[in-house]
Amino acid sequence: MVSSFCLVCLVTLSSGQIQVEDSTFSNDFVIEIDTGQSKNIGKSLTLALGFSLLAPGSGEYYLRDKKKAKLFALFEVGFWSALYFSWMAKQAYLESARQYAWEYAGIDATDKDEQFLSTMTRYRSYKEIHHRKDSYESIQILSGKREQDYDIPASEENYWDFGSAAIPENTNNWNQFIDATKAYGRADVALTWAIGGLILGRVLSFINTLHLYRTTSVKGLTQAGNGELPMAASPQKPSWNFDVYSVVLPGKMITSFHIRF
Repeated sequence: MVSSFCLVCLVTLSSGQIQVEDSTFSNDFVIEIDTGQSKNIGKSLTLALGFSLLAPGSGEYYLRDKKKAKLFALFEVGFWSALYFSWMAKQAYLESARQYAWEYAGIDATDKDEQFLSTMTRYRSYKEIHHRKDSYESIQILSGKREQDYDIPASEENYWDFGSAAIPENTNNWNQFIDATKAYGRADVALTWAIGGLILGRVLSFINTLHLYRTTSVKGLTQAGNGELPMAASPQKPSWNFDVYSVVLPGKMITSFHIRF
């Protein structure tokens, strides 16, 4: 049928598109090839995943996805910054708490751990003085420990005393110590979150890099849906998607084929 007409064909090949036009029956054929599916053929998956675990975003950069590489890199820098500042804050608050313990309670807390300092925030003193009910020793006795087999041994280096509550200044001093100890605890939580963020970033980057590699290192045509056209040389079964549009004008019919594979 086509041979009965005078054909003037224009064939254009550029950017993966082929176009054919007919002067009587104008047929527009467009073949689109997704070159992004094969842009990383030859890249090493092991190397890409290793980069992602070492520094999130580097695996994406290796696989030429610079947009996501920048995103992961920003998160990485943010979490490292949070880690640094929370660590510095934690050390500063710990030093302040130990200083207040020495200045206001008369105990050298240089080698005391956070559990010991936390105990000091609940009791004004270690030893029971003048029948005060706010001492660590009195609570241990009330719990049934009468042979000084306390959780914190009864020794001189463990004794502290912030003074009686009858003197407001003593209470203020004790509160300063409590505030410093609580701030230390908050900084420790922030440090834990920062470490968790760094681990999570690596897990997400690892998963994203794996997905990116699988979708950009395809050899041959991948199955897309409509109208399969098998190709013996391809390691996978190819398929083509196409749409046909026809428009009838006076003395002219325009048919458009859009084929994607």
